[in-house]
This record gives sequence, C-alpha cells and structure tokens, in this order.
Amino acid sequence: MLRLAVFSLLLIASVLSEPKPDLTVPVTITGVSTGSLDTNGNIVANVDRILATLNQFQSIVQSLYFIKSPEYAEAADNFRYVMDSLVEAGSPIFQGLSNVARISSGDVGRAFKGIRDDISYAVDLHEEHISLVDASRGVLGNATADYFEGLLGKLVGNLMNITELLNNIQSAVVQIQQVNPRNQAAVNALLPNSDIKALNAVLRQYIQIGDAAIPEIRSVVSRVQTVDNFKSRISSVFEQYRQSLDTYVNRTTDPYLQSNVINALVNGLANLRGNQLVERTTQDAVGMANLLFRQAILYLSEAAQLKTGS
Repeated sequence: MLRLAVFSLLLIASVLSEPKPDLTVPVTITGVSTGSLDTNGNIVANVDRILATLNQFQSIVQSLYFIKSPEYAEAADNFRYVMDSLVEAGSPIFQGLSNVARISSGDVGRAFKGIRDDISYAVDLHEEHISLVDASRGVLGNATADYFEGLLGKLVGNLMNITELLNNIQSAVVQIQQVNPRNQAAVNALLPNSDIKALNAVLRQYIQIGDAAIPEIRSVVSRVQTVDNFKSRISSVFEQYRQSLDTYVNRTTDPYLQSNVINALVNGLANLRGNQLVERTTQDAVGMANLLFRQAILYLSEAAQLKTGS
C-alpha cells in the first residue's frame, strides 16, 4: 500500500512538472506561451496586451453614438466605425495567435491558415478606413486626419509582417512534427527561435503604436463632444437672442443699422460652422460668440441713440 501511494505521488509530480507543448510541438518553446527569448516577452502575454488595447479603442468611441449635430454626427460615425472595425477585424487575429501558441495537438496548417485569412480580411479594410478618415477631415482637421491615416498604415504594415513570420514558424513546426524518432536535441535544432523573437518584437510594436494612439482617440472624442454640446447650447441661446433682436430691429427705422445687425448674426453663425471646428478650442468659439453679441449690442445702442436724437 505504501509503495502504491509513493508511486502515485511520483506519477502526479512527473505529470505536473512535465512541460506543456506549444504550437502542436511536444515541448514548451520559450517565448511562445511562457518565458522570453529577449526583452519582448512571449506571444501569449503580448497578445493579451494587444486585446486589452483594442478593447480600449472600442470603449472610448462608444459615446460618439450620441452626437446630435448632423454635420458632426457623420464624422463621428465614420471615426467610430473605423475604430470598431479595427477591433472587430483585429481581435480574431490575436485571439487566434494566442490559441495556436498554446495548442498541444491538431492540424497546425489549418490553425495558421485561419490567422492568415483574418489578417487578409483586416488588410483589405485599410482603403475603406483611410477613405472614411479622409471624408471626416473637415471636422477632424488636417493634423488629426493625417495622424490617424498614418496610424492605420502602421497597423496594416504590422499585420503584414506577422503573416510573413507565421509562414516561417509554420514551416519549422511541420519539420519538427516529422522528426522520427523524436528527441529533445533534434527538436531544439529546428526550433524557430529567431522568428519567434521577431514575432514578439512585432507584437510589442503593435502594443506601442496602440498605446500611443489611446490619448489621441480620447482627444478626438472629447473635442467632438465638446463642440457638439457647445453648438447645442449656443443654438438655444442664439434663438433667444434672435427673438430679442427681431423685436429691436423692427423698432429701428434706419435700414443701414438693420443690415449691420443682421449681417453680424449671419457672419457669426457662418464662422461657427467653419471647417475644422473640432481643432479649435471651446474658448475660441465662446470668444467668437461674445464678439458677435457685442457687435449686435453696439449696433442696437447706436440705433437707440439715433432714435433718441431724432
């Protein structure tokens, strides 16, 4: 009985200590699901970071659903669609990478093909994404649009690099599977360590690009919301002033003064609808509105003085 118990414990210990296979290869490969070949970590940990970053992309832009102003709503929808699309197309790629990295058996060719197909789909969306950002340039502003077009280009290039490295890793895995008799030395000689290093470097680059973009995405969302809210509030105030000005203008008999008051309002409203408003600060817009009101009051004051003098 004692011998059986000792044997059982030894068997359990050996099972627990036995390394789990990676990439359908019957050994644990450093830099795949655990460990690191350099400072760039391993595939599974890097993919987890990327998926977390993509989730932030999607959560930040959700508030763009509620933009009220028609001229900003279209641009907001375009921007939100691009960010959502990056997440929806990118998540299957990186989740697939994580799954393949930890897979212990199965058809490695089929698993890798699925990832490559997902990458091809994401790359095919690039031109549409660029087109939508460019169509929103009037609201986003040139600098912001250029930044996000550059960002999209970097992410697509990153995905294309992953495809090439996956081809190399798959080829090595197939060779390892064909080793017979299989031994650790023979497997180690075929491990694609350089490609695994390179893949982790590409994944780390994706993380850095994505993390740097998060403040920019927040900034766009915040500015669009600010301008949209300001426009809603100022429209209400303008309506009140319009009614008051109508009353005063109707009492002013001088056509020249009537024209100046009306032109001040028209020009001010036109400026508020100007291009690239999202790149202006709210203070600029408020200052413009205040100037408009001061001009109108000045004209009305002159009209009142003329009437009094007459």
